[in-house]
Amino acid sequence: MFLKLILATMFLLYLPQAQALGLCVKSTKAFLRAGPGTSHKVTWTVGRYMPFLRVDTKGNWSKVKDVDNQVHWIYTGILTQGFKCLVIKARKANLRTQPGGRFPRANYRAADKYEAFKRLDKKHGWYHVVNDVGEKGWVHESLVWVPKRSLTFNY
Repeated sequence: MFLKLILATMFLLYLPQAQALGLCVKSTKAFLRAGPGTSHKVTWTVGRYMPFLRVDTKGNWSKVKDVDNQVHWIYTGILTQGFKCLVIKARKANLRTQPGGRFPRANYRAADKYEAFKRLDKKHGWYHVVNDVGEKGWVHESLVWVPKRSLTFNY
């Protein structure tokens, strides 16, 4: 029985696999491109904390998917796993002073679609977030996109 478990584990470890990895932009400005390299057309310009799901790499470039499931290429050196991030997916999102809809709005205007934030905490389905100038609030998880890691096996 123990030998079967070890063999099954070894088999799974050696299967060809693709891992999608959630990453955040760490620079103040990032250019997304149609292909891996600066010679390719810029498809989108984003700022700090924008999340992406990396689906492939080629040299120093990462192939990523965004909140709308669009594919772009980005220079890997401006991405990080050093903090967590999210982006508003709703047309507008009110940020609250505490985690809950009954709490007053935070001293922050309503966040627009595609605004990115650094994640500080999560409580009861609400994310505590901060933007790139230090403004904080709580936003409900139904209003945001968070890149999720996934592991798929191809055999």
